[in-house]
Amino acid sequence: MKPVKFKAELIKMGAWTMAVANADTRKIFGKGYIRVKGTIDGLPIKGHSLMPRKEGNHCMAIKSSIRKAIKKEAGDTVVFILEKDNDEMEIPVELLDAFEVSPEAKKLFDSYSFSNKKYFIEHITEAKSQATKDRRAVESILLLEKRYREKLNGKS
Repeated sequence: MKPVKFKAELIKMGAWTMAVANADTRKIFGKGYIRVKGTIDGLPIKGHSLMPRKEGNHCMAIKSSIRKAIKKEAGDTVVFILEKDNDEMEIPVELLDAFEVSPEAKKLFDSYSFSNKKYFIEHITEAKSQATKDRRAVESILLLEKRYREKLNGKS
């Protein structure tokens, strides 16, 4: 599938700032949640999802870091160039190293949805210092191990 270009207005929805597509994204990408990559106003993005709306089109939550980078806020229009993202998720080396000592954590992580995996990955990769990345990887493993044990004991 080749990249598709369309415009969307940024709209404030509660605490969220959403981009609501004015294109027939259901016809273009299909229905349901669609993982995409591309650009927003020229800023490269990867690992974001288009979320379905009952109106038949899609919307996307736009983080403040993206809005700051493109200098846009609610009420502004942005230009998307998107395509489906079928790439494998890049797991940071800190987390891969931590999985070596905890196969249980790796097993549970592998069973998670894309969005849940993304949460752990971004928690590590968004850290500025290597020490913080390492600490967050260890914290992630400890949390995954705890959830794994709870799952085994029927608490989840």
